[in-house]
Amino acid sequence: MHPNDIPVEDRELYCNRMAENLPILRATLNITQEDVGELLGVTRQTIATIENKQKVPWSNYLALVYVFEREARSAEMLKLLKITPEEKPHDSQKNNENTLLTGVKRKKMRVTQKGMK
Repeated sequence: MHPNDIPVEDRELYCNRMAENLPILRATLNITQEDVGELLGVTRQTIATIENKQKVPWSNYLALVYVFEREARSAEMLKLLKITPEEKPHDSQKNNENTLLTGVKRKKMRVTQKGMK
C-alpha cells in the first residue's frame, strides 16, 4: 500500500510512529537532524520539534517516507517498525495486473500503428 492510500483516520498513527522512530531511522543512516532537514527543505529545528513533540504533519510524513525508502537499511526499518502500512497480497497482484495491462495496451498500439503505415 502506498502511503497516499492510507485512510485519513489511520494517518495519525503512522505519523506518530514516524516521529517516535525518527532518531532510530537517522541513526540507521548515520545522518543528523540537519541532514534530514536539508533533504526535506526544512530547518533542523523542525526535525527536532518533530522528534521531541512526536508530531509529524502529513506532508512531512510523506517526505520522510520518500527519503528513508531510498536506502535499503532504512527501508527495512520502516517495515519492521510499522511506520508504513504492510502491502497486502492483493495490492501487489493489482500492481502486477496494471503493469500487464499496460504492456498489452502498448503492444496493441504498436500493432495498430504498424497497420496504419
